[in-house]
Amino acid sequence: MAIKMFTQKKILVLRNFTVEPTLNELEDKLLKKNIKCKFDISTYDSSINEVLKFKKKKIDEYNAVLVLFSLELFIQKQKNLDIALKNFKKSIFDLSHILTQKKFKNINLFYLFSNELMKINLKKYNLINNSLKEIHRINKDISVFNLAEEINLFDNKNKFFDNNYFKNTLFPFNGEGQNLSSLILYIKLRNIFNLDFKLIILDADNTLWNGIIDERGFKNIKFLDKIKKINYLTFHSKLKKLISQGFILALSTKNDLSLIKKTFSFHSRKKILKLKDFACIKANWEPKYLNINAILSNLKLSIDNAIFIDDSNFEINSVNKLLPRLECFNFYKYKNLHINLDKIIANKNKNITKEDKKRAKLYLQENKRIKEQTKFINYQEYLKSLKIKLRVKKNSKKNIERLSQLTLRTNQFNSTTLRFGEKDIRSILNDKKKIIYECSAEDRLGDYGIIAVAIINLKKEIAIITNILMSCRALGREIENYFLNFIVIDLKKNHKIKKIKALYKKSEKNNLIKKFFNKNFSKEIKTSNYYCNTNKKFKSVEYKLMSVNEK
Repeated sequence: MAIKMFTQKKILVLRNFTVEPTLNELEDKLLKKNIKCKFDISTYDSSINEVLKFKKKKIDEYNAVLVLFSLELFIQKQKNLDIALKNFKKSIFDLSHILTQKKFKNINLFYLFSNELMKINLKKYNLINNSLKEIHRINKDISVFNLAEEINLFDNKNKFFDNNYFKNTLFPFNGEGQNLSSLILYIKLRNIFNLDFKLIILDADNTLWNGIIDERGFKNIKFLDKIKKINYLTFHSKLKKLISQGFILALSTKNDLSLIKKTFSFHSRKKILKLKDFACIKANWEPKYLNINAILSNLKLSIDNAIFIDDSNFEINSVNKLLPRLECFNFYKYKNLHINLDKIIANKNKNITKEDKKRAKLYLQENKRIKEQTKFINYQEYLKSLKIKLRVKKNSKKNIERLSQLTLRTNQFNSTTLRFGEKDIRSILNDKKKIIYECSAEDRLGDYGIIAVAIINLKKEIAIITNILMSCRALGREIENYFLNFIVIDLKKNHKIKKIKALYKKSEKNNLIKKFFNKNFSKEIKTSNYYCNTNKKFKSVEYKLMSVNEK
């Protein structure tokens, strides 16, 4: 029996109300992703004093900070509303300042005030709400969320609070609220732990439209449900918005493919999604977990970056049982889901790159390549037919966002899984003892964009590859071999390097690059690292270089 590998994470929780029930559910959700979290929880009244005592060594232990503060408790202690608001605001600003000064990582601030718990003047509510949201504008290292507003994205927030329970236990939520608040924190932590959603797998009947094709006929399908107050075209518009932000759509439906095609074609004049908006379509009568596995395999995406949306609890439960790591949403569970899906699953603090905006197009092009491959018996002939061209740049400052994004998102072909923010990339580019190589590609079917990065440290006659990585959608075409060969030749020719050392740090997902290193390097004794001398040549297709070393 295989032993599960858990990634260990440590999170500091600073709060002034009871959060333990929510954190218990959050812990269970993260375990499904093989993430084992340890929460260090502050006392109710002394968060600031506790943080002030922290030394750098202890600070570095934490992967993230969750700050959860409720205004209601300030009002309870100080009956004068104006003074309570002033103290609340000051406490949060002081705590935010201390956390950034001490250089804590991944600070997520959730403030809570809701009329369901305590009535306050609406004008004063808006003033302090706007003031607290300024924290992120002033300091980009802190993500700021109004917890009640986050709940409202899913459903009417007054359904989830329990005033009596709050008075007795300082826990503000009922059972449903406990589950939803843990889901909200979970989605934010996913972004921190580089588990951003990339792929949305959708059912069709009663998810993309109102009704079942087989019962109503494709001509009679509707896009409005007056009883449930759902406009399916609104949902389509949100999905289109997510596509523009770099999300990929796939379809898994128990229908005949011909009927799905007829439905989209017949209703094409409406502002609905088109079939071409889906990077992969599985319309058949197979169990959905099989189709979902096929979709993930076709698109070369991890189950950890996917979300499945269906209207049927039966389908969701069966998928959950067989694919427990897949995130599943019932389309009808929360009445605002179809209106706010983009706000719920997208990372609002993430920069959208050029590659993000055209990602769906890139995956559609990749499907064409897969179909093309079936025409060839010889794989090398297939590679030649693509007419792949490469562009390699060294220390270019034009694509810092994309380079950072690749280090943050790439898992399977990533030698050390080191993550670099944009500030880190800029720092490396300004260091004369370091080099960043990047590789982009195109072929006769389309542009791949920037697909590979290598970060090198120079030490006299030795070069250390601290990280080399490549997007999974570009693997299998020997580009990785060519890229490595190019780096070795350049290091020898232009930097007088005689030996190359490649660092390797095992993760749950990067066994692929270990095989690559085993094939191309020699293994160091007593370490997990690899080495070669610069006289070595790596076998690869002789691709055409469009340009080299552009800065």
